[in-house]
Amino acid sequence: MAEWKEVETRGYTLLVSDCGEVCLPEKRTTYSYTRLGRAETKTAVFKKRTLKPSMMNMGYFEVGFQHQRKTYKFLVHRLVAMAFVAGYEEGLTVNHINGDKTDNRPENLEWVSKGRNTEHAWDSGFIPLVGEEHPGAKLTEVRVRTIRKLLDQGVSANSLAIVAGVSPSLIDGIRHRRKWAHVSD
Repeated sequence: MAEWKEVETRGYTLLVSDCGEVCLPEKRTTYSYTRLGRAETKTAVFKKRTLKPSMMNMGYFEVGFQHQRKTYKFLVHRLVAMAFVAGYEEGLTVNHINGDKTDNRPENLEWVSKGRNTEHAWDSGFIPLVGEEHPGAKLTEVRVRTIRKLLDQGVSANSLAIVAGVSPSLIDGIRHRRKWAHVSD
């Protein structure tokens, strides 16, 4: 059976379960109006509503709703951590211990600094550092193979550097297998 807790964030109260479900709680609003010259009061009841999660570009689940023509979005893992994981302080971020961004169970979440979160991603291999997967890569493996073939045919490193939009030293590193060494011919 799922455990539910209330989370206050950005002026809204949300219900969050330990399995990552998020709901807007039932809300009652009393308002007054005038009808036929008499002041009347009514209470509007907004039923509890489950928010459907959607996948963001970065692989995290988020939920959202609209209120007074404005959209509010919340990261599910952050809501679960706020409700069930101790150690929250201003400026901390949520780390998925096993690296699975869709696993929002409280035992898989922890509050860490942004630096520690990045360090965990590097140490765990979640940030690829080789070849075209490297964040700073300008070449693809296909282009590296083509550069090697052209070097073998006698095309100058300076000419290839200009055409490929990289430095001549990178072309030289490719020639001598100091760079892109994992790419076979």
